[in-house]
Amino acid sequence: EDSTIEYLLYNLMIEEWNPIQIYDRYYDECQPIGCIYTIKTRNNILYVITTLIGIIGGLTRVSKILVPISVKIIVYCIRKWRNRVVPQISIIQT
Repeated sequence: EDSTIEYLLYNLMIEEWNPIQIYDRYYDECQPIGCIYTIKTRNNILYVITTLIGIIGGLTRVSKILVPISVKIIVYCIRKWRNRVVPQISIIQT
């Protein structure tokens, strides 16, 4: 069907509007490998605050576990290094 530019612009560049959605036919014809969609949302201040509190709480909990273990390992290594025995070779002359 020939359509004038004015007519196409008036109808949002759609020559034929079909409100009936037949997804089976669409997938049969197009055969997409996958279907991905994105939902764009804007985070409100409450979401940002609760997320930050959760991250800080998680980091605090992890550091309470890892810091004492790390300090014990470092102290152990320092003590072992200080108390190492250096073999001395003595030469006895006769």
